[in-house]
Amino acid sequence: MKWTSQTLILSLLPVVSLGCRPVFSVYPDELSQFRIMSIGLEDNSAFPCPVASAVIWSGDGEFHSQAVSLDWSLDGEPLGQGWDQQVCGGDLLSLTVTSPSGESLEGFVSVGDGALPIFPTREAVVVEDTSIEERRSLTGSPVSAGVQVGEASRTHLASFQGSDRVRWMSPVDSGEVLELDVASADILGDTLTLEDGEVVDRASLGVAITSHFVVAVDGLGGNHWGWVDSSFGLDDSVLFRHEGRLIDVSGEDSLDMSVGMLAFTLNFSDGVVEYTDFESVSDLAEQTVTCGVESQPFRLEWINSGRCTTADLDTERVVIEIW
Repeated sequence: MKWTSQTLILSLLPVVSLGCRPVFSVYPDELSQFRIMSIGLEDNSAFPCPVASAVIWSGDGEFHSQAVSLDWSLDGEPLGQGWDQQVCGGDLLSLTVTSPSGESLEGFVSVGDGALPIFPTREAVVVEDTSIEERRSLTGSPVSAGVQVGEASRTHLASFQGSDRVRWMSPVDSGEVLELDVASADILGDTLTLEDGEVVDRASLGVAITSHFVVAVDGLGGNHWGWVDSSFGLDDSVLFRHEGRLIDVSGEDSLDMSVGMLAFTLNFSDGVVEYTDFESVSDLAEQTVTCGVESQPFRLEWINSGRCTTADLDTERVVIEIW
């Protein structure tokens, strides 16, 4: 099902006032305070119509220790609360999200196409001069997943179009994203220090997997978004791919990638998540987490978006699709 009404608000401008609440905005680039990162629709085979979806940054790091409250409206009428509210028509989808501390944000977009998952392709490239002119002159070498320490991960987003307006957002200390064009960027495993627009210091993160969020607004309500990981210093043989994410399975020699799904246990401690007890599986029998969509594989972005809290996930097993 497809609708093509024009987007009314999915602002790529600084936050402006709407009464006591800010209109949805994707500025600033650095993820720090509580905010709506994206809203729109997602197609889901469990429902006959697309469902309202959002990505919420907790303001306390990459995970949500407590649940946020979602209140949806369609064309000014209440649609429902929480996740997976079906949108079977209409023009304007609105969201009020409230943090555990009571802070509220509001955003609204026109009803449009369901968002597509992010499937990036990557190249290794050595970036010495970070200027866009010099980077555009470089030729990358295709890689399956990761690059070496000292190389940049040139990332191409095939599902995005030239008419999209794209914004990358990054947690603190997660490397640097240097955009090339609407559908590609050089992601560095380094922290850059700038003075008057010039790089004065560059510190490597070493062996690491970094995560960055990207959202594209097509002007028709069909907004695309997702997390994109980059790996530095890890061999491709130990990296499994899931949407735009990369999973380090070092030391797990017996895993079979051909079955298409991977089960593992989530463990949270001091703001860090660890994946343990990996197992290649062909069905969902191992899955114990209940905050996702019933009878469907888990999606790692639910850990970050606010759909699942750390209490929902800690010590639980999930099954995800890999490719």
